[in-house]
Amino acid sequence: MAGSARLSAERDFSADGSRPFLEKCLQEQQITLLSGCTAERLRACLPRQKRWTPQIAYALGRSLLIYLQERRALLSEPPNASEQLICAYREHLTHVRGFAASTIARHAVVAGDFLRLLKCDDDIQHLPQVQARDLETFVVQASARVGRITMQKVIAIMRSFLRFLAASGKIPVGIDRHLDSPRHHRGERLARALRWEDILALLRGIDRSTVKGCRDYAMLLLIATYGLRRSEVSSLDIDDIQWRARIICVPRPKVGTPLVMPLTDEVATALVEYLRQRAGRPASGVFSCASVPHGVLSNRPQSLTSSIIGRARRCASPRSWRSARSSPWIGHASPSAGHATQDHR
Repeated sequence: MAGSARLSAERDFSADGSRPFLEKCLQEQQITLLSGCTAERLRACLPRQKRWTPQIAYALGRSLLIYLQERRALLSEPPNASEQLICAYREHLTHVRGFAASTIARHAVVAGDFLRLLKCDDDIQHLPQVQARDLETFVVQASARVGRITMQKVIAIMRSFLRFLAASGKIPVGIDRHLDSPRHHRGERLARALRWEDILALLRGIDRSTVKGCRDYAMLLLIATYGLRRSEVSSLDIDDIQWRARIICVPRPKVGTPLVMPLTDEVATALVEYLRQRAGRPASGVFSCASVPHGVLSNRPQSLTSSIIGRARRCASPRSWRSARSSPWIGHASPSAGHATQDHR
């Protein structure tokens, strides 16, 4: 388990009782060399999270799998029929349509769910025989998990994938016309804005004596001040903040172009206070995870969701914070900054 020890050092895991649990599970599956097993075999030996006594043990096993996959230390399995189709679809989205990596990953997930529904791995001949009722079954199953707005994206992805299969000669042409996108009317779900007094009360209630408290305060202040999205806050890098020019370049993964905003005194003070407390943690991003491993927060969206939503649950969701950006600015900043924030949307 020398590789596991190196993993603990690189990922900054604390020396707790999690490693013996992981080693015991590997020994029960008679795994002595990590480089001699496949990803599926290693994943199968990890028990469910609720059955693992130390909570960090599951995260350690999952990080070990990622660690070995990044270094290609696991044996590669021959791709099945579905994986070959998805790989070709990825190439199409990359070279023909020029999609971003995150968008391609989302397309691959939806396409994989549809192929599993058709059981293409059992018999590839099921694919040319796809009918409208198969699409209806998939839409019914998907709509049970997500809302109508998300289903619009799922339907768009399905249409794209079906057109790709038709162009490749895998299915008949015109199958995608059987998919109807759900209707969503403008103003149907109005964003509820918080009162500025409630926002200030929540910000004052955060304990800033800890690193996690300083981090959450800075993130919530950025959302409330500039009306940023959670993805934009978590993607902030140290180089995005130009202290002497007093501007902040906000990366926008959803749009693809950065947004230049004025750096207010309150935001700058909160960022400096947090960066001083988190000094020593190897992370290029502004915000890092409070628990081990101390990686960039954008790589662990569940940490960002639990931190922000957990603190804002008493008032409203972070989307409401963005809607409240027209409220008075903290510290009575210049009106020009407020106008610039509202115009960028």
